Amino acid sequence: MTDDHSRAAARPLLRRPAEGELIDVAGVAHFFRLTGEHTGGHFAFEEFTLAPGTVGARPHVHDGHDEYFYVLEGELTLHPGTGR
Repeated sequence: MTDDHSRAAARPLLRRPAEGELIDVAGVAHFFRLTGEHTGGHFAFEEFTLAPGTVGARPHVHDGHDEYFYVLEGELTLHPGTGR
């Protein structure tokens, strides 16, 4: 329960490993395990795999949310947005 009584208490969510929605985005399969619908708009979780040398998303900005990456194997190169 939160101190802010206008918000509902968080409810546990159990998802089986294969539950989610698979969406192709520019030839890369994204598996959405959790979406904003599951978390009241607070969080989304997706998995995807890129082959070595694959260019992922083109430079872009998310005004409404932050984006984080958790790399399990290999390296991920991100552009810092400095124009260089």
